[in-house]
Amino acid sequence: MFFLFSKLLTFLINPLFWLIIGLLWALLTRNARKQHRILISLITALWLLGNPWIANEVLLKWEVPPTRFSDIPAGKYDAAIVLMGMTQDNKSPKDRVYFMRGADRLLYAIRLYKEGKVKKIIISGAYIDKLSTIAAKGANNVVSICKMAGIPDEAILTDEASLNTYENARYTAQLLQIHNISFSKCILITSAFHMRRALLCFQKQGIVAQPFTADFYSEDRFFDTGRMLIPSAAAIDRWNILLKEWTGIVVYWAMGYL
Repeated sequence: MFFLFSKLLTFLINPLFWLIIGLLWALLTRNARKQHRILISLITALWLLGNPWIANEVLLKWEVPPTRFSDIPAGKYDAAIVLMGMTQDNKSPKDRVYFMRGADRLLYAIRLYKEGKVKKIIISGAYIDKLSTIAAKGANNVVSICKMAGIPDEAILTDEASLNTYENARYTAQLLQIHNISFSKCILITSAFHMRRALLCFQKQGIVAQPFTADFYSEDRFFDTGRMLIPSAAAIDRWNILLKEWTGIVVYWAMGYL
């Protein structure tokens, strides 16, 4: 039920949904003056939402900044916790891992292990088939990649049960207890836009983790006339991502997950 509710909410907060509603309102209204005002408002909203510079500035403020590898001392942390959401399972043949955005989460964890900065890698999360809403194999999808990189079996822990960030934190806390890993000596790796909510969820479970962000949607600040004036579909997508994340924080707060 929570999954279906979250998907419905995601649809309702999509900026394109409301732009279409506004356009339909303008087409159906019989008041020419009101129609003109609606169309002007829609054009203004479309330009603001589609402005790459504005979207990038907001992302720069929201995303948790990257941490330099050199700022992570060797031997200080027991585990790197990698949140899933970077693979798909509805593609054949099944003799490989199909990565989407966010594959750098896993690559960063492997590098941290190789450089002696963490002792274990914890991969947390099941994959959800977006068409059937059925949980499929998730963390085990990428274990093979860790092994190919030379990570030994005893250094890899997996949580195959969690379907959302709250459960990522809950089931990871259980893994830490079972394997006697300190709640204060972990590095949390997830997408930069998602890190704030993830940290709050993990803190709720008593895990005070060092953030190590990946999968950035923001770019270094730019001042390019063309990109500052010409709307972009990618910028609207950035707003959609931000709105979903902000709504997720509100819902998680209401559910007592934070």
